Amino acid sequence: MGLGEWRQKTPYGNEIDNFTDGFTLYLGNEITVKNIGKWYFYKGHSIGDIGEYGQPKKYFVADELKKEVKYFDEEIEWENYINKEDLSPIIWTRWHHNNWKVLDDTVLIFYLFYFFVSIPLTILFVVAVVRAYRREKFKINKPYTITVLVTLGLIVLRAVLDAFPQSI
Repeated sequence: MGLGEWRQKTPYGNEIDNFTDGFTLYLGNEITVKNIGKWYFYKGHSIGDIGEYGQPKKYFVADELKKEVKYFDEEIEWENYINKEDLSPIIWTRWHHNNWKVLDDTVLIFYLFYFFVSIPLTILFVVAVVRAYRREKFKINKPYTITVLVTLGLIVLRAVLDAFPQSI
């Protein structure tokens, strides 16, 4: 495994990785979906497209709970199946085209390899927290407090998105 390679559990207990040229979804019974371009998770399914360089795009719907995969050559067939099986998210389709768990590895790699940026950013954040506490007493309409709250809010939002990669 190299530094850019990753393997994550899907929300439904299977695994997806980028160890080969594209992304590969591994279902528990030796069934794999290879060369995935992009995908989303919804109602126990992984749904997306498959694309090998220079080849026509194909589509798939993997029922991760039943360990079954359906492949489609035409996008319209695929969309019709998604609509028929009610696999189209109502509020938000969260498409993935890479590792969705940023906080697992990316933050550590950022701190290790980009320390000349990460250390000053960490110092600035600590200074903002100290000033928000000492000077502003964490009053909501003050600049340091706003900076700290926005930064913490973005970190919490990212953690929630990492924990729940499904579409809604």
